[in-house]
Amino acid sequence: MVPEAYREYKQYGSTNIPTMKSFIDLDEADIWNSKRKLYQTDIISEMDGKLINEVVDKFSDFSATDLVTLTHNQAPWKEAYVPHMNNEITVEAIKRYFNE
Repeated sequence: MVPEAYREYKQYGSTNIPTMKSFIDLDEADIWNSKRKLYQTDIISEMDGKLINEVVDKFSDFSATDLVTLTHNQAPWKEAYVPHMNNEITVEAIKRYFNE
């Protein structure tokens, strides 16, 4: 599990995640300093944007259940999973899996 992604998107359950137009930049030290920021598409390189769109296109017809089944059969999830624990799937494990 990637905690930040889980916390951000769990609210949608099995429904579609809407297009992001803005987000809250949370100041955990002083919540009153938190600010809403507009999402900027130029922070993602053109090459990364194309890759993201290809992945979304490839998996957009899968149901939430299908995606859970798919990911739970992949090494990063299997390696991190311990019953009743909220273990994080590390970025390193994801990179290792997709580079193999």
